[in-house]
Amino acid sequence: MDREEKLVKNFLLSKGFENIFYEPRGNYTTPDFTIENDIAIEVRRLNQYYESSKNIENLEQLEYHLFNVLRNIFSTYVEDFTHSYYVSYYYKRPLKIDRKLKKKIRKFLDNEELINKNFEIDIHESLILRFLPMTEKLETKYVIGGASDNNQGGFILGEIQKSLDIIIPEKSKKIEEYLSEYKSWWLILVDYIGHGLREEEFKHITKQNLSKSNFNKLIIISPFNNSNYLDIDL
Repeated sequence: MDREEKLVKNFLLSKGFENIFYEPRGNYTTPDFTIENDIAIEVRRLNQYYESSKNIENLEQLEYHLFNVLRNIFSTYVEDFTHSYYVSYYYKRPLKIDRKLKKKIRKFLDNEELINKNFEIDIHESLILRFLPMTEKLETKYVIGGASDNNQGGFILGEIQKSLDIIIPEKSKKIEEYLSEYKSWWLILVDYIGHGLREEEFKHITKQNLSKSNFNKLIIISPFNNSNYLDIDL
């Protein structure tokens, strides 16, 4: 199970449900869980999206990719240095991570004189690296010290609305051919935007896509607290 699936299983157990089966039809096939073989459950992160003229992507897609790319590049700097640097990076979309960008990053990292002269370096119009010299020498010359995604944030209910308008049609289509196999279908979302909605807040969400969904119930849970959840019959 991934983190969200574990959170959902713990949530279901905390509500007294028994006979919870994980991936009863096998990996990568809906549903994620069943209860008593009657209720089918799909699990999803409720997360933010970035929409461009070309596509829609969740923010984690670039977040994880960029983190791994920088970590892998930094891991190669293990020789010929006297002290390490904390490196914080600030980015926004669109940002294409290709060979050209990686080469440019390495070019700056190789120039310690430039780094010591400039606390902040614009690698790209959508990527800035900030360097903080340390007094000690760690295993690598450069160490990730922090990150900031300039596309994160915004009006919480607006971001939740945007995500629901993407997630619900997507998940409804996924379960369409299996609807008749279970008495009820639930969609449980782990909320990484508002970290748990209150009922009075949910009243401001447009219900158009909810009413058109193939699910009988929508549950939105906090990733931090099992008791902070919203249960909506559809």
